[in-house]
Amino acid sequence: MEQKTKARKATDVKELQPIVDLKLKAAIDAEFVSEPTDVHFTAHNLIDTAITEEVERLQCSTGTSKLEVGIYAVSNTAQVPEFATEGSACFDLRADYTNYEVIKVFNNFNEVIMRSVVNNPELSGKQSIKLNPKERALIPTNLIFDIPSGYSLKIYPRSGISLKEGLNLVNCVGVVDHDYIEPVFITLFNNSDVPAFIGDQDRLCQGEFTRSPQNSFVVLTQKPDQKTNRIGGFGSTNKN
Repeated sequence: MEQKTKARKATDVKELQPIVDLKLKAAIDAEFVSEPTDVHFTAHNLIDTAITEEVERLQCSTGTSKLEVGIYAVSNTAQVPEFATEGSACFDLRADYTNYEVIKVFNNFNEVIMRSVVNNPELSGKQSIKLNPKERALIPTNLIFDIPSGYSLKIYPRSGISLKEGLNLVNCVGVVDHDYIEPVFITLFNNSDVPAFIGDQDRLCQGEFTRSPQNSFVVLTQKPDQKTNRIGGFGSTNKN
């Protein structure tokens, strides 16, 4: 609310009106709104959206954009995520085995195996689990994020261990909703043909907070018109 108030002072809403008018006209032409109450509601939403976009544009142009996110460590060994460099887009997430004697693992037959966390002499005695080829594991981070409303946490594989060790995320990209207030887990997949040892405090994936605006759906009575020179569906642009 404070950001929007500042935006209204910094940016005259009248300057945004042409943008709102164009968007509203497009919505009416597409028959997304029909009743006067719908028009008022849509215009109100478009103004709010325009103000939010202007806030983000000003923040990006001045370099002041910084999202504050609360974080709660379930264990005393869980590390607050860090950005590897000043220009890193994502922060790293680590495994944390404190309070865990076993880790849930699924094999390629979808059978559940409770794999013990052991001291691994090959990793200088560091606690680890063995993840066999084609197995998936639910790796704890012992971190809970207090994600602001309107945002979500996206979790991606790390490129290094994906390429060199074949360790990826089961679902490619994990999504943590803002109303999820339980510990975050890493769904790790060994896509190689050799066993992997997942050590305590290993950096296994990377996270990024992104805007996740809520939307509604409008049921159309006919297929949308062609928008560009694209012709065809899945795979229509080929690879050459």
